[in-house]
Amino acid sequence: MYSCSIQTVVRDGVPPIQVYDYEKIVDLKTRNIESYKGIYNQLNVSVTKIDTQMSEAVLARSAQIYEWDKTNYQNEKIKSEKDLATKSEYFMSFYTPERAHNNLTSLKPLWRIYLDVAGQRYEGRVVKVKTPLATLQVLYPYHNRFSSAYTVEFPIPTTQIENQPQLMTITGPSATVKLNF
Repeated sequence: MYSCSIQTVVRDGVPPIQVYDYEKIVDLKTRNIESYKGIYNQLNVSVTKIDTQMSEAVLARSAQIYEWDKTNYQNEKIKSEKDLATKSEYFMSFYTPERAHNNLTSLKPLWRIYLDVAGQRYEGRVVKVKTPLATLQVLYPYHNRFSSAYTVEFPIPTTQIENQPQLMTITGPSATVKLNF
């Protein structure tokens, strides 16, 4: 008879994080909205703000999943800190029942995404996430196989705006939704 157990490996120099604590942070940083026209679904959007706390949690969870050593963790942390100092980033799980409307990264997208903060409006740049679904679902448990994964980047440092109220607007011909962070 054989048995196995799942054991979380924590390496020196890599901060531990419990799955429950990680998912609490994701819930705290995520906004969800569904838009309907009558009884017809127009879109479902879930967006997670990648601020300092969320970035550190993603790094710790990734380090845990892939059993990174201290060097790998430190290299990823440096990249993450550089990103936080140069742009604001959000993970987006986007679903619309019309396949043709799910074109956020095309040359002529139907949708525009804006971030309003401190009286300024910034237009987002959308990037398709090519990470495997299994990994995305560990990092963003609300994401599912029917939705498309994107990151939305804005040209303002996260460190400059993370403690200010933020309003994200996703607008297109079939719906406009607003998410408050």
